[in-house]
Amino acid sequence: MVRHLQAWANTIAYPEAPVRPDAGYNGYKLPVAQDLIDPPLASAETQRRCVELMLAAAVRLTHLKPAHLATTRIAVVAPFPALFHSAVDVFFDQARWHAFTRRNTADQRWAPLEPGKSLSRQLGFAVPPGFREHGYHCVYRDDASEPMYLHEDCWLYSEILPGDGVG
Repeated sequence: MVRHLQAWANTIAYPEAPVRPDAGYNGYKLPVAQDLIDPPLASAETQRRCVELMLAAAVRLTHLKPAHLATTRIAVVAPFPALFHSAVDVFFDQARWHAFTRRNTADQRWAPLEPGKSLSRQLGFAVPPGFREHGYHCVYRDDASEPMYLHEDCWLYSEILPGDGVG
């Protein structure tokens, strides 16, 4: 599985535009089966390697970014401990990035985690230079499950752009 993910991270290509223009971003999901990276079967080591490889893919994209897309933002989105819905995302405008990180609706709320929490410290990986770690506690409405609201932590590793106060 790790070799497969390494090949994915080493061959990811930079998109010229969103696949769906109304979305404002492209997401590259981890190409791996859910039971291999989510509890209870996935080890902390497997999860650490998955996040590291997503970060490697994100760093690769920063090196491939064309000059005319300099204001796009690359971010790794890593819900934890269930990594299956993780992705490397390319946001084509800052408005979409801010809408993504500032969710506060009846169906979905993201609140910053308390200072000092860090998935990179917990799993033992380095945040690459030029990226910033953000943690959120996420609450999602899910009418198909009991309880109706699902809770998880979500970690973002966002590219720091020139002139950024906060990435």
